[in-house]
Amino acid sequence: DQLVRVRQILSETLKDSAGAPQHIVEKLALDKEITVCGPVLEHSPVLTDDFLMSVLNSETVQGALMAISRRVALGQDVADAIVDTGDSEAVAELLGNESAQIREETLDRIVDQAPGQPGWHGPLVKRPRLKMNASRRIAEIVAGPLLAELKKRTDLDRDALAAIDEVIQRRLDGGELADIADFWSGRPRPAAEEPGLEDPRWANSRKHPAADDEDSGLEDPRWANSRKNPVADDEESGPERKRREHKRLDALVGYCESPECRRRPLLAYFGETIEPCGNCDVCIDPVDMADGTEHGVKALKAVHGSGQMYGAAHIVDILRGMQTEKLLKAGHDKLPAYGAGAELRKQEWASIIRQLVSAGFLRLDVQGYGGLGITPKGEDLMRGEETFRYRQDTLKKSRASTRRTRDLAADADLPEADTALLNELRALRLSFAKERGVPAYVVFTDRTLVDMARRKPATIDEFAEVHSVGASKLRDFAEPFLAVVNGNGQ
Repeated sequence: DQLVRVRQILSETLKDSAGAPQHIVEKLALDKEITVCGPVLEHSPVLTDDFLMSVLNSETVQGALMAISRRVALGQDVADAIVDTGDSEAVAELLGNESAQIREETLDRIVDQAPGQPGWHGPLVKRPRLKMNASRRIAEIVAGPLLAELKKRTDLDRDALAAIDEVIQRRLDGGELADIADFWSGRPRPAAEEPGLEDPRWANSRKHPAADDEDSGLEDPRWANSRKNPVADDEESGPERKRREHKRLDALVGYCESPECRRRPLLAYFGETIEPCGNCDVCIDPVDMADGTEHGVKALKAVHGSGQMYGAAHIVDILRGMQTEKLLKAGHDKLPAYGAGAELRKQEWASIIRQLVSAGFLRLDVQGYGGLGITPKGEDLMRGEETFRYRQDTLKKSRASTRRTRDLAADADLPEADTALLNELRALRLSFAKERGVPAYVVFTDRTLVDMARRKPATIDEFAEVHSVGASKLRDFAEPFLAVVNGNGQ
């Protein structure tokens, strides 16, 4: 097409010119051919941030977002808008653009979603001017080679490096990193040390996959600051005995967390079935229970999909969408259960799995390698013929969401009454995000919700004036959010 070719030549000619006619450059930037719009979107100094924001809020040709993401000295507002689009490739380009100005709050949102976005991990590790908190969180999710690359950076301050060292030690203690020294040196691991993934039944393997789970993930969170268990880690005992003692300890913690009569699981072990005794602490003072059927089915699907041979730490990594070397090598990032439980913390999933074991939905191979298997009762749960109820008092849920709302309100200087409204708006945003299967910021950014709480729009027209509310979001979300703002939300 000769006309397209002419527009391409014009775009390439004007892309670096500060004196190019603005209306012509903007026309080229809106072209439906990426070979035409791409050069000016990426390079033209004529295009303003307001214009770029309007492009991001409209339907764009494939590749346009990535071109904008590569702009030199890209502004913070435009960077926020790119993240708001939810385009993973554009976000990867944004992270790789060292000159792009990304707010700490925006980087935090990116890191929140990074476990399920392996393409972001490399650019995150190389991102300049990382603060201590970002360095720690990135170190928690990237695989060994990238973790080594992060550790080798010379531009990070002492606090950031200390935070990375802390994460490395914790991941080593948890068995997530096979041999960090190999990553430092860049040496490949000897083939003899590989766990034999080519055999799905591990018949020819020198190791069982769960044997790599030195820490099964079932540790009591109350012992989080303890590096060693004096019983299980007796220096006089061999590695096999230590491993078995760890698994027995896991089973004991699960029994302690059990919400049912203490005598029932003990006697069930010997084949006896009894009614609740009425005398133990649980019978006398029953704990509050919650329906955990959905969580239970997710965990069982992760166990089933990975072959019923892995320990709890690996199952938790699957559920949370982590990018560990072991998980990726096994191909478990392709499982339907991968990332299905990203909304819960590691400790929360560990407690749920302990209770699934204690309740008889899962079995723990204490004598073997600590792998988890599904019992007949667990199969009934997966078919919808059983329900799972669990005690939440062992989960110690974080109040991070509440703290986050308070921090946002404080930064924006919102009065106390508006802080309560902001919390309601964030809860509504989360419900829409879960319903659509997208990150919360794709619905509305924090900045948008803060502006909404401050403005308190009463009509559709007023809602359209809220920060970053375009036509599509006005159509999809105005009514329910207006209801909350005006006190009519459910």
